[in-house]
Amino acid sequence: MITKTYTYCQFYVTESSDFEYIKTFENDLKAFTDTQEDVNLEKYLGELLIQKPFLDKEGITRIAVFHTLMYDYQCNTEFSPKVMSFMKDLNATFCISADLDSGNPRKVKLYDLLELLRKRPGMYLGKASITLLDAFLNGYGTFHEQIDYGNPPFYNFNDFVGKFYGKYTTAGWKNLILSDHYGNEQEALDRFFVLLDEFKESAAKPNSRAIILRLMQVAMLDFRAEDDHQRQKQIADLLHHVSNQLGNAIYGGIIDWYDNILQDIFERANGNEYLYHWIKSNAPSTAYFEYELWSGRDEEVVITTVIPSNHQQKEIVIDPCERLTKTFFAINHDKVKAVKEAFQKELNLKEEQKKIMEQHKLSFFTEYYQFYILDSESEGKTDAPDFWNDEAGTRRLAVGEGILGVTVAKYAEIKVEVRALSSEPTEDAEADHIVETSLNLPSGLLQIKDCTSYDTVLELNLEKETYRIRISSFKLWTVQNDEGDDYYVVEIWKSEFAETKIIKEWKP
Repeated sequence: MITKTYTYCQFYVTESSDFEYIKTFENDLKAFTDTQEDVNLEKYLGELLIQKPFLDKEGITRIAVFHTLMYDYQCNTEFSPKVMSFMKDLNATFCISADLDSGNPRKVKLYDLLELLRKRPGMYLGKASITLLDAFLNGYGTFHEQIDYGNPPFYNFNDFVGKFYGKYTTAGWKNLILSDHYGNEQEALDRFFVLLDEFKESAAKPNSRAIILRLMQVAMLDFRAEDDHQRQKQIADLLHHVSNQLGNAIYGGIIDWYDNILQDIFERANGNEYLYHWIKSNAPSTAYFEYELWSGRDEEVVITTVIPSNHQQKEIVIDPCERLTKTFFAINHDKVKAVKEAFQKELNLKEEQKKIMEQHKLSFFTEYYQFYILDSESEGKTDAPDFWNDEAGTRRLAVGEGILGVTVAKYAEIKVEVRALSSEPTEDAEADHIVETSLNLPSGLLQIKDCTSYDTVLELNLEKETYRIRISSFKLWTVQNDEGDDYYVVEIWKSEFAETKIIKEWKP
């Protein structure tokens, strides 16, 4: 016999075959997502069908109608053709559940019974004894077919006690507790009710410590697998921050800090879409669980148990906080440093890209291991006696009146990238040789010419100013017999006149 029904909807958006999420609405559609008792399904679905065009416009790809039936002894239900027609028009799925009505007077509420036993164990058991309690509950469960096991279900209590004591055994909760109290039946019964309270509390609120540890454990694995340096840095920064707070919680023994830390984690992720979704997708909903903790070697896995506990004997509770944080930073110290350096390099590269006003990639043949950069009106001569002097050879750069000669590594086709910048660039650490000088540009027209035909490869129209020219040479070490992967970057920006200098010297 059905005593009551509960109905609500969920609206889904599917972005890919492996990613689906629930979409919520704050308007009138919110009424459909709130649980309603004993609704008229024909009217409910008919009103929802009116909203179908709006749902389609909002990108809703699936609608799930959840319908729960509460019953006492048996549960049979049927739906009218009209209801089924509405479901078809909505392209919706029907999720039907059935459960015994906890309000039915015939159904035994186990936790209420245990509260009576707590107050008067002698009246129900004969004397205060955990063994008699276990026998009483076994007999009661055998006799009564309908038992409300409560939330969390009492049949999970055995696993809870096993995890509390860190022992995986089929001996049962009674034997574990009794053994811990050296066979003292009354003390073991008292401990049973203490553990029962903690077990029930575990369902009332999230186990902050377990969630934090789970996040850190997953982060260790994701950190190794993630290729995106920015995301790696976000995970590393979060772990550094959390580990500091965990250290205070561990050594200070302040259990409530775990709730504060978890709240802080979500606040730090607020506004960061990647980090927020990463946390939400990896935070467990269970009150206690087991997980595998990577410990450093790919072939080694440590099984660690996390359980909620305010038990005074803290030493019997397995708490991997300290080990987890130490393991992460011991193993990943060098990688964290490398990730941060790579991330900083990416940031620097993006900043450098912002400075580029004009960029040209050239490929041209040049002879005698040189090419030229000059003002279009320059009268400087590349064959002047002091142009290619010893100092120019060391610098790999000759400086004349309005003209520069750049040394290259081969007598062949070369690659040159020319960048006009808004400000001074950052030095590229990968360059083999870096030299820079100043060049006055009275004509406002800068030219790149080859040797020896002196053909103009590139012309840049710039302001009539004094410029700083930096020439960076790359992969010089690859060149043999006029073949190799060398290339050259010429960077130009407005600057006051300064002396020619070698920033990084190539010594073959």
